[in-house]
Amino acid sequence: MFFVVIPIATTLITERQHGTLVRLRTMNVSMPIFLLAKTFPYLVINQIQLIFMLLIGAYLIPLLGGDALNIDGSYPGLAIMALTTGYAAVGYGLFIAVIVKTTEHATILGGVGNILLGAIGGIMVPKFIMPDYLQLLTNISPMAWALDGFLDIFLRNGGVMAVLAEAAALLGFGSFMLLLAIVIFNREHHSH
Repeated sequence: MFFVVIPIATTLITERQHGTLVRLRTMNVSMPIFLLAKTFPYLVINQIQLIFMLLIGAYLIPLLGGDALNIDGSYPGLAIMALTTGYAAVGYGLFIAVIVKTTEHATILGGVGNILLGAIGGIMVPKFIMPDYLQLLTNISPMAWALDGFLDIFLRNGGVMAVLAEAAALLGFGSFMLLLAIVIFNREHHSH
């Protein structure tokens, strides 16, 4: 879900290059509102991607000989995890989008950032296999929070209460990234 960073950055960079942002500025469009409006479509796209992944896990993987994904946990808990993970990913994506100048930089920084967050978050190697000091490091990765929340739903049959801590952390991370993006974007916008 965090790979949404690259399309967000590409869109924002293209709008910068084509002068869209200058035209919006001359029309007195609020740049924080503009950035917030950018989050909604990508959040929707992110949720659609998640639904497709769940459907593939439930219906296509069994046709290929694998075990079907069964959601025995809470659907409201799953919805909370999906929305907060998507929000964190979009906030991170907007932050990367405002600090880079080219799509190449966005691809490198976003891609490498995602790989690092995934590696330290237990996505590539399960946490329990990592040495103790690396297990502690996983606590700083939003991907670890998302993974733990989804595992609470899928493996531990958890409900809303089981994912509140992870959802709150993701919401906080997404809000912090979005706030940083707005501050940097405004500073850059007012300097031109």
